[in-house]
Amino acid sequence: MTAEIVGRTAELAVIEKVIASAGDGLAALVIQGPPGIGKSTLWRATIGSAQDAGFHIFEACPAPAEQALSFGGLSDVFAGLSSEQMAGLPSPQRHALEVALLRADVGTGQTDQRAVSVAVARLLAELTEAGRPVLLAVDDEQWLDPGSAAVLSFAIRRLQHRPVAVVVSRRGLMSVPAPLGLDRAVEPERLELVVLGALSLGALHMVCRARLQRAFTRLELLRVSDMSAGNPFFALEIGRALLRSGAVITPGARLPVPETLTALVSQRITRLPRETRRALILLAAALDPTLAMLRLAAVADPIAALQPAVEDDVVTVVEDAVRFTHPMLAEAVLALEDEAARSHAHATLAGIAPSDDARARHRGQAVEGPDEEVASALEHAAAVARARGATIDASSLYERAAALTPPQLGERATDRARLAAECLFLDISETVQADSILERAVREAPPGTARASALSLRGIVRYYHGQIDEAIELAERALADAGDDPLIRARVLMRLAFLTMQVDLQRGAAAVQEAVALLEAMPAAVDPDLLANALLLRASADFGLVRALRRDDIVRAEALISANGRSWERENADGCAFGLARHTDMLDSAIAMTHRLIQEKSGPGGDDPFNLVQLAGLHCLRGDWEEARRVAELGLDGYAREGPELFPAWGLRGVAMVAAHQGRLTEAQRFATDGLELAVGSGNLVVEVMHRQILGFIALSLDRFAEADDQLSRAADTAALTGTLHPGRFKLDGDRVEAALALGHVERAQAIVKALEWAARDAPTPWVRAVSARGRAQVAAACGDLEGAVVALERAVAEHEGLPMPFELGRTLLVSGRVHRRRRSKRLADQALQEALRIFEELGAPLWAERARAELRRVGLRPRAPLELTETERRVAELAASGLSSRAIAEVAFLAPKTVGNVLGRVYQKLGISSRAQLGAAMALGSHPVRGEPTHK
Repeated sequence: MTAEIVGRTAELAVIEKVIASAGDGLAALVIQGPPGIGKSTLWRATIGSAQDAGFHIFEACPAPAEQALSFGGLSDVFAGLSSEQMAGLPSPQRHALEVALLRADVGTGQTDQRAVSVAVARLLAELTEAGRPVLLAVDDEQWLDPGSAAVLSFAIRRLQHRPVAVVVSRRGLMSVPAPLGLDRAVEPERLELVVLGALSLGALHMVCRARLQRAFTRLELLRVSDMSAGNPFFALEIGRALLRSGAVITPGARLPVPETLTALVSQRITRLPRETRRALILLAAALDPTLAMLRLAAVADPIAALQPAVEDDVVTVVEDAVRFTHPMLAEAVLALEDEAARSHAHATLAGIAPSDDARARHRGQAVEGPDEEVASALEHAAAVARARGATIDASSLYERAAALTPPQLGERATDRARLAAECLFLDISETVQADSILERAVREAPPGTARASALSLRGIVRYYHGQIDEAIELAERALADAGDDPLIRARVLMRLAFLTMQVDLQRGAAAVQEAVALLEAMPAAVDPDLLANALLLRASADFGLVRALRRDDIVRAEALISANGRSWERENADGCAFGLARHTDMLDSAIAMTHRLIQEKSGPGGDDPFNLVQLAGLHCLRGDWEEARRVAELGLDGYAREGPELFPAWGLRGVAMVAAHQGRLTEAQRFATDGLELAVGSGNLVVEVMHRQILGFIALSLDRFAEADDQLSRAADTAALTGTLHPGRFKLDGDRVEAALALGHVERAQAIVKALEWAARDAPTPWVRAVSARGRAQVAAACGDLEGAVVALERAVAEHEGLPMPFELGRTLLVSGRVHRRRRSKRLADQALQEALRIFEELGAPLWAERARAELRRVGLRPRAPLELTETERRVAELAASGLSSRAIAEVAFLAPKTVGNVLGRVYQKLGISSRAQLGAAMALGSHPVRGEPTHK
């Protein structure tokens, strides 16, 4: 293959590089360029190179008509996959993949796009276990059906450390983002982009001689090169026209070609015999073009009918399969026919389609006006596609069903459009297109329960755009449309409750209570996800209003959440369970839940940015600041791709929060200021509180206490407007107490502490207990009661054992060191401050580490003995001396790998060594005092 390629020496070298580097981990090649430039030729060369290197090859060559075929590309990719190769998959994943590949029926269960995605990722990973690399190859990726693209994108992102190569060809000069999300999945140095440009004159000469069996004169070749701009496909088309015309080309003569390539291709089609063109339009419209299909469509002798097209290099026939030699030719065939001819072709194909699904698709393209029978068939096909996990395909079918619904069945059309939006919004977090579908559906819908469902769903979608006021107004309109139908009314009430709880908790609590009453009064069993959502929403309201949590309701609700349900109610029930975990400081559970949500909501556009920002905040609280920064920046990038209308205030919250904690204050100030402006502009009180809190924390870190107090007080006032009373919701009050006391406002600090203590008594959480005790100590110290402060601080430190927030512990120890210094207990002050310093240094909080150092200087004890190790340093040193890697030490000691490196650096400095090789001997020389042992006189 490569010996036959001319003019592409540099590109062939890139191919070899990618194939060679795949042995060390995921590598990829994107081949781009205009139609006909030779992308497919290089793509095939890559496959040949991989075959020579012993790769497993999985390839697909999608065509335009196949974009409507659910998982058509995926079926092509894995056409040669054997049952033995799938045997290692867990049963649910194997079943999901078999259903997607049409090797098994859906059965009684359901699968979804995520299950298929996870199955493909695991399958490819397992195939590499035996040491044989894998090549995933997709030609003309722009024609890949959306479901297949989403599944492959998901899998590729999870194969970074596997011997896998990906080669994709795509029409166009640039693609941003890269096809199949390769720019997010592959390290920049392992992602190669080849943008094919014009062939040289010599290369064009060789191409024309090989394909047309004619060597043009230099003048002819120069003219062909100029006209085609070096595009080999175009050059061959012009060359054919030149040969047919028999014209003699002189310097001033015009080439005998149409002005545009489209016209040129059209001439090539129109000169074919009528029977050939009839066969071609059927092939161009077909989901799976074959000779057998043409026979069923009454093409008496398909081989004879297609022979002129084969001779003119329009199509190729391999056994039963028929393919156009270039997608532009299939497009030209359809474009040359009028609407009636295209409809007739689809009607013919509908009559011979092998399945109800395919029949419905073709009938949907054949009908000229509303047709309920066809619309109903398309709705069924959409449900089947969604059950197989083909989310985007299902949405398209639901939309077409809505468009074909007769006007007198307006509510049915509204429901179908709503389902189209639900596929996008619930399955893959595509909020922009979902909102567009719902906006049209609501505008055209008649009053009634169908419009109520669509309006309330659009309210939820608009919330994810950051438009909270508009979202509430839509939900209120939905409630008016719900009428007396108890089930619809309960559903709409819950959506309204969720939205209003963001700005008016009391009102939201009342709405959800009404919904619970309606559901529990129904004689028949209601949808378990509906009831679970209602109970957990009520629990969330109880928490915010500082009411004792109904633990039995929470346990009952969590048991009700279905495994495979598809509704906003199921998703929000999960979200409420997450919120309760987050607000009650169960951070590890909340992080795990968010990771699962992000995996479930991954789509063709990438990971879900809303939950990425949520995850960044959790990692920040947990003390994993580098990971928090990485995830926050991914979330911001995700919002940038979605467009400026989609919740930019929330997107900025993650990067601002992490930057503020890491001491990148100029950056943090800019992000938080911009985020605050956007939040205020959209009326989003919750996000306004968050950005004011960040700005207050920045000022507090810089000892600008008046500014900190102003921002934090305004944040508290805004939080009060939402009706939220529990201080654990926004976690403002630790900062508020410190700022107030720094300004001498002892009475105000006392009031804040009393509110914290009220919550710690009636609706306790670890954060509230620890911070209320710290606040009580700070107030006591401000009033001169240092012994009372010590008692409170001992209680605070004990409460921190149940609070996985190291930065908060560092702050409590900093307060403890200051109090002990004022009591002249230098040793206790030194111990507390040294531990605070260690925490701040390991987290990477430079401003707070400097505060701890300043306090240590005030204590005035002479420096510790060089060999004195903290308990953490001693533990890490012993593990390293035993031969464990940094990653293994991190797992054993519950530290981040970067933290292990920082700790070892301090150990080396204290022990006067420079490497692990010296560590074992240094540790064996004798005892090394541990912090807390008496080393000071």
